[in-house]
Amino acid sequence: ADYFDNTYEGQLTEQICGLPSDQCQFNSPDLSSRFPSRPSNSYEHDTPALDLTGELDGPGYEMDGHNFTLQLDWMLGEHTLTALASDSEFDYVLGNDFDSGAYAGPDIQGMSADSFGDEAFEQQTFELRIVSPGGEFIDYMAGITYQDSDVRGRSTSIATFLEQAGLFDQLGPLVGLEKGPEGAWDVPFGFGEVSQDQELWSAYGSITFNLADSLSLTAGARYTDETKTVWRSRSCGTASDGFNTVEDTAGTGACAPYDAFLNAIGLAGTFYSTPENTVGTKQDLDTDNFLPEVSVSWDFHEDHNLWARYAQSAKSGGMSSSFAAIPDALVFDEETVDAFEVGIKSRFNDGRGELNATAFYNQYEDLQVTSITLGGSIVDNAGEATIQGVEADGRYLLTDWLTIGASMAWLDAEYDDFDTAACAAGPSKTVPNEDGVGCDATGLAPPMAADFSYNVFADVLFPMTDNLNLVGGISASGASDYITEGTFNEHMRQDDWDMYNAYIGVEQADGRWNVNLAGRN
Repeated sequence: ADYFDNTYEGQLTEQICGLPSDQCQFNSPDLSSRFPSRPSNSYEHDTPALDLTGELDGPGYEMDGHNFTLQLDWMLGEHTLTALASDSEFDYVLGNDFDSGAYAGPDIQGMSADSFGDEAFEQQTFELRIVSPGGEFIDYMAGITYQDSDVRGRSTSIATFLEQAGLFDQLGPLVGLEKGPEGAWDVPFGFGEVSQDQELWSAYGSITFNLADSLSLTAGARYTDETKTVWRSRSCGTASDGFNTVEDTAGTGACAPYDAFLNAIGLAGTFYSTPENTVGTKQDLDTDNFLPEVSVSWDFHEDHNLWARYAQSAKSGGMSSSFAAIPDALVFDEETVDAFEVGIKSRFNDGRGELNATAFYNQYEDLQVTSITLGGSIVDNAGEATIQGVEADGRYLLTDWLTIGASMAWLDAEYDDFDTAACAAGPSKTVPNEDGVGCDATGLAPPMAADFSYNVFADVLFPMTDNLNLVGGISASGASDYITEGTFNEHMRQDDWDMYNAYIGVEQADGRWNVNLAGRN
């Protein structure tokens, strides 16, 4: 059993100005003359979204949860029957400054868009499996799994900067917005809720044929049957009336003035409300898969093993929780992959050295891709993607007190078909589609996929006396450049990098104490 309670106090992110300092908004002569120091963060003021949480005293988040697991094992002759049951719960509440900007005062057009979200998750699982004794000509295992989970999430964002910018005065009356009881404009907001119920059954098994002392063949399969039911709904309200929200089941009514206002200023769908994001949306998603795998292992020498494996796998689809997702893109499909691997594991020179290498080829269909946009995170499917590469690592005991080693990875990852990618708010290698909806990322590498990465090291353990050891080490690691997010914004590209670490110290031979001096990165 475990229980956790985590509280984070403070703004989660901070807006960074990429212009020369005298051109940045909060360093401009106009603002600097009024504010000798940097303006306060918006959450140091009474902001609407923070009030809405009802649980937070400032920006940040709180989360708590628990996990309980019970495992029972019975010996049935030489077979082992195992039953596992678990229960997990998780609760989360967030208050944040949506645009990561600062609050400059009610008479200054400073940016401030507040956001709020909470989530409650619970899951129960049960598994029953039986395993053969092992060491026979035929070894096998089989089992069944059941999982039931529920998640409820709410989110809202409030564009308080729109009031500061005076846009309500210009457009409010035209779309039906009214001033509050104290003569100030009510700050409208959209409020979204997403709920998902999931039920999963799975049966699996594998059988290994030990054809010889050095050769084995394993075949297995898993069958899954999964049902997801997802609901989305929205409400609208105003900040000054205590966040009294009204469910807007038809996509009009209480949300109509807010929708009209957002449309008028070009922010339709950004702040969780627009008629296109139809409410009361319900989707039933049923998927079932038969997923086979086969592998072979050959100990062609007592210190060397060759192996190969083929497997199919799948990740179920779902519904995008972001209210920036348009109706045609609400549901994303399941992801499937055909995976091939071949490798060698070896030791040499009486075990002083070790060398391992793996080559892999993965062909994805409908790869699920998450993109972060102004309106939130959107999950979409790339039609096809190929990810292949080679990984190798090795180490060698050069002397009784010096070990050297290295690892490397070469990766070739590419979207073979992805013409529905989210467009970047900046320079990008994606190409806008002719219909004006989305961008084409075909031929680009997925985020975080460096073509090459490496690590080399040397470790020392040298006996100085019978009771003291000198210890130390150096290492270097690095990677080639890669994009870091799903819209392929070139401003978010990580350049080639290298990192160096070193340490030296003294330890007692029996390990009771040690003292180290370390330099990292």
